[in-house]
Amino acid sequence: MSTLTPDLTQSSPSPLRIGLVGSRFTVVLYLLVVCFQFLVNFTVNGIVYLSVPDVTEQAEQAATNSAFVTGVFLFVCGVVSSTIDMRASALSGGSRPVLTAASYVHSIVIIGLGSLIWWLLIAIHPLLFVMGRESFPLGVDSWIFVLFAWVACDGAGRFIGGLSRCIGSTWKRAFVLMVAIPLGICAIGAPVTWLVLTLVHKSGYLPPMHPAFWLLGVIPLMVVAAGWPLTAAGHIRRVG
Repeated sequence: MSTLTPDLTQSSPSPLRIGLVGSRFTVVLYLLVVCFQFLVNFTVNGIVYLSVPDVTEQAEQAATNSAFVTGVFLFVCGVVSSTIDMRASALSGGSRPVLTAASYVHSIVIIGLGSLIWWLLIAIHPLLFVMGRESFPLGVDSWIFVLFAWVACDGAGRFIGGLSRCIGSTWKRAFVLMVAIPLGICAIGAPVTWLVLTLVHKSGYLPPMHPAFWLLGVIPLMVVAAGWPLTAAGHIRRVG
């Protein structure tokens, strides 16, 4: 009786399966960071509220603060995904396109959780009177700008991390990072500028945003588009 041995070299794990490896740790860490940030803000505002009752006139910023923390987390996640995670996931034997696609799974999960937290904090705004009774005029358009900012944060992290992995020489790497880091910051700043100008206009302080500001979107588009090839490029050091 013969036993058939499957040819493992012909099978490749799916990007989703590879990307979900270690996702529990990433999700738990993200939730801990967001909760810690919220508790710190709530505690500080609570102390100020007990000392100065007029603090209720200020704008409550729980949603925007969580969006900021999510953006920072996505930036770090982008750097890690394009460097350490690519080397670790290479043990799965997947091809470069599969490994590259898998590296985006964590970012997509974090963006989804960040959106849920964003709308949850907006919904419970009346209960957060300690942090301020006023609120920014947040809506669907604000959320779309926040999504663009999060994607830009992830793309900037991949852009910077991918370039650092593709260039071997220390001096060349330092020179490239001197250019890549400011470019990544500018990519994040474009959607943030749209969000701020839109909120200020909705509040009645400024006229509508000038159409020329939309041209800033070219920078994040270039950075995010470069994130995929830079994540896939470079030498991946396989363990063993």
